Amino acid sequence: MSRLYLVDDHQLMREGLRALLEARGHTVVGESADPTEALADLLRLRPEVLLLDLNLGGRSGFELLAELQRRHLPTRCVVLTMSAQPRQVAEALRMGASAYVLKGSAGS
Repeated sequence: MSRLYLVDDHQLMREGLRALLEARGHTVVGESADPTEALADLLRLRPEVLLLDLNLGGRSGFELLAELQRRHLPTRCVVLTMSAQPRQVAEALRMGASAYVLKGSAGS
């Protein structure tokens, strides 16, 4: 199945996502709470999919989206966040996100 990388500032969220995804046959190749660390890992590990939160404590997932776009990385990005603000949805998709999923969405 897919090789994924997780970026979220909450460790519990990353651990839960990892367990859920790996139980469904995906491989989580790495994770981070920091956009700078995540970018280095993405360049090194080359996952197929990035699951990205937009609110990363004092930083923003938009920073990482901008770098993915600037560097033309082939990693597809799924934004997984709490923010349902139409401006953020539109901006994430404009910056190359393949999907925008709210954390409050049903698991199915």
